[in-house]
This record gives sequence, C-alpha cells and structure tokens, in this order.
Amino acid sequence: MPAYYVDSSALVKRYIREAGSQWIAGVTGAPGNDIYLARLTGVEVTATIARRTKPALAARQIKRFRRDFDAGYIVIATTTRHFDLAMTLAEKHRLRAADALQLAVALDMSQVARAPLVFVAADVELLNAARTEGLTIDNPDNYP
Repeated sequence: MPAYYVDSSALVKRYIREAGSQWIAGVTGAPGNDIYLARLTGVEVTATIARRTKPALAARQIKRFRRDFDAGYIVIATTTRHFDLAMTLAEKHRLRAADALQLAVALDMSQVARAPLVFVAADVELLNAARTEGLTIDNPDNYP
C-alpha cells in the first residue's frame, strides 16, 4: 500500500486541469494509497481554486475538494514541533513559510507512515529541499 505526502502545489492539479492533473488524480484516487496532507493544505488549495477559476466552477470544485479533504485524505494536525522544524528548514533551504511547514509535516509523517513515503510537489525548489532531507520525491509536472 503506497503512501504519499501531497503538497498543495500538486494536489490542486486534481481540482484545476493543468499539466500533471491526470497523474495526480490517479495517485490520489487509487484505492489503497494513503494520502497524507497537512491541515494547511486545505486553506492553500481552497485559496488557489478560488483565485484561479471562475466563481461558479470554483464553488463546485471547492465543494468537491472539501468532501475529499474530510473523507478521502489523512489530514495531519500541525503541532508546535512542526513549526519549530519548519523554522529550521526555512533557514537551511531558504524556503517560503508554507513550503517549510509542508516539508516539516512530511518529514514527521515519513517516520510513522505504514509504507515508505513519497513526497509529491510541483515546486522544484521544495522538491530539492525534500530530497536533501532524505525523502523520495515525485513531481506531477513530469507526467503529461
């Protein structure tokens, strides 16, 4: 049973059609795949859908995302430990705040996931930091 930590930059592709959408839909929709997300991902994906799509479509896609968020994914509560690690990662890798927090949660989950964790993002800078930290990575932009 594969385990994936999916960053917002990748997950939004399931709700907005763009390069990598079909691949991310396959990963996140496959029975048996554990899909881990930080609670922050809910805000980031909702905001991206709202900003990048017309209001009527945004409302439908946000409703679909919220249903998936509540029932289809393993949502991880962010702790003080995550924020402390994120500060270290932000400094070490020169990451944006949200990216550092996403990576901190993924590193934590890699220690407890039932299977080897693959960190999925569509952000090369973040993927490079994740690889440096020892995570296996994948980028949906590599799949048409």
